[in-house]
Amino acid sequence: MLSIGTRFVRSLIAAGTIAAVLTGTVHAAPRVKSRLVSFTPDSYVRTETVATKAKERKYYVMTADKPIEFALSGPTTVDISTRLLFTVDMKGEQRYTVSVTQDTLLGHAQEVAAMTFTSRKSPVSTLGTGSRLVPGDGKRLKLTVPFGRHQYRIHLSGTAAQEAAVRIMVPRKAIRP
Repeated sequence: MLSIGTRFVRSLIAAGTIAAVLTGTVHAAPRVKSRLVSFTPDSYVRTETVATKAKERKYYVMTADKPIEFALSGPTTVDISTRLLFTVDMKGEQRYTVSVTQDTLLGHAQEVAAMTFTSRKSPVSTLGTGSRLVPGDGKRLKLTVPFGRHQYRIHLSGTAAQEAAVRIMVPRKAIRP
């Protein structure tokens, strides 16, 4: 069996560089799904446990004044899940913006990702006992981390809600001892 990518073979054939006849099955290399693991940021307001159905997950809380901060080495990807935290008296939909900034070599913050979401109170998720907050439905943002070590901040803006909960997931191979 020949295991080289189909695009590579097509380009070789199109360029006329294959002189021999290829035998066997040509297929794309199998995609290996990297297992994602929860990543603990360096700075956050507090933790909250969000229970959805039979699962409980740990989230890190941010406010407009106190972003979540973390450092990570690339290249890798980061899956950022957010939930706006509604007070019990908030009604209907709420809009909010999540932006990610990266520290530059000159010490400035450069925005590398931003997304505005619309959220409602989740009908199936709750926070830990005693909380007067209700988590919104989950929203996701993906971030690509280039080669090297980078410092990031996740910011909350554009909402009447005071807080949002964030869960950061990275491929297991991105966690270095």
